[in-house]
Order: sequence, then structure tokens, then C-alpha cells
Amino acid sequence: MRPFRFRLRKLRDHRERVKRERQAALARVDAMLEELRAREAAIDEERARRIERQNLLRRSAVSPASEATFAAYLAHLDVTARDVRARIGAWEAERDRAVLALQEAALDLRVLEKLEERQRAEHEMVENRRDVNELDEIGRDLTRRLEATR
Repeated sequence: MRPFRFRLRKLRDHRERVKRERQAALARVDAMLEELRAREAAIDEERARRIERQNLLRRSAVSPASEATFAAYLAHLDVTARDVRARIGAWEAERDRAVLALQEAALDLRVLEKLEERQRAEHEMVENRRDVNELDEIGRDLTRRLEATR
């Protein structure tokens, strides 16, 4: 039996590489999103701590300068939080694009894998048919020889 050789092997290998690259790109986007979400949580925690601390200080005598500084710091935290949330939104959109690209690459690869499976099955069927025909020919030759010797 002749060995099966998939003629589009190089294309399949290329599509496997593309799929791995897109998986890596998705992993990078997920890592960035995780980092940004952690930063957002840290900002929110810091803001909550500062507000709680300010409420404690308000019960005691606090100077107007201290109040203004605190208000400016909270405004800074708000701006930073908005910036981080905007970046998260942008990275979530990037993640959606990366997921679609990965799905496309996986589909392209799956199509080639199915084609290879079909061609392999067809090759095996042809080779098996060839083997059966050879065995039939050998059987006919033996039968002729036996009949010729009688």
C-alpha cells in the first residue's frame, strides 16, 4: 500500500501557525484586560478608603485647604477611573475582534482537516480496492495453473 500524502499539508501547517498566533494574541488581550480590571478595582478601593477616611476627619476639625486637597485627589481618582474604564472598553472591543479572528482561523483549519480526512479515507479505499484486485488476480492465476496441470 502506498502511503497517503496530503498535498495541502503546507497550507494546513500554515493555518495551524495562524491559529496559534491568534490564540497568543487573544491571551495577550486577556492579560491586558485582567491588568486593567485589577487597576480599576484598586482605584475603586482607594477611592472608598479615602472617602471613609475623609468622613472620619470631617467629624474632627478639618481645614478648608485639607478639604480642597481631598476634593482634588478624589477628582483625580475619578478621572483616572474613567480613563481606565475607557481603556477597558477599547480592549474589550479588541478582545471581541481577537475572538472572531481565532474562530475564523479555527474554522479554516477545521476545513482543511476534514478535507484531509476525506482524502485519506478515499486513498485507503482505492488502495484496498487495488489490493483486493491483486489478490483476485493471484487467485485467478493459481486457478488457471491448477486447471492447466490437470
